[in-house]
Amino acid sequence: GFTVMDIAIKDGIIYLAGSFTVVNSEGRDRLAAVDHTGTLTSWNPSANGIVRSIDFEGDIAYIGGDFTSITTGIGTFSRKHLAAVDLSGEVTSWDPNVFFTATQNAVLTLSTSNGIIYVGGNFTAVQGQSRIRAAASNTSGVLQDWNPLASSTVRAITATNDGVYVGGSFTSIAGVPRNGLAAFD
Repeated sequence: GFTVMDIAIKDGIIYLAGSFTVVNSEGRDRLAAVDHTGTLTSWNPSANGIVRSIDFEGDIAYIGGDFTSITTGIGTFSRKHLAAVDLSGEVTSWDPNVFFTATQNAVLTLSTSNGIIYVGGNFTAVQGQSRIRAAASNTSGVLQDWNPLASSTVRAITATNDGVYVGGSFTSIAGVPRNGLAAFD
């Protein structure tokens, strides 16, 4: 099937993330880029599982989902649920190593702002440190102190200059009762 789960636009190019394996009759494993006419570009990293979210920070696409590796023109790279891919389609060294015991729904959403990548889903640890369903890493891969401890799944995150907005099926976050929506400075 052809399911697109997220879209990011960078310099007029439309980047797609999802569960698809073919775009415009050409093989594209869960990541693709098209121009405004729908023509595929040469950007062709391949994920071995669903890519649920994509966002750019500078010239780097940060992706999250159910995958455990990304394959590019120079090889296959182990990346557990999060990865960063440059505009040439190559994986960067950014590797937060998300821990989740199941194979699906580990990372459902991510958003970038000011050099920080905010992530949400069902995971329990990032870089070996407890992070319950929400976490943040900088672009150098350093885990941030932000750890809001959502009581259930985080399904949406939007980071802006003014704060981070979190949505999901939780009833509390950061120890405060919140029904599915919370905001952080």
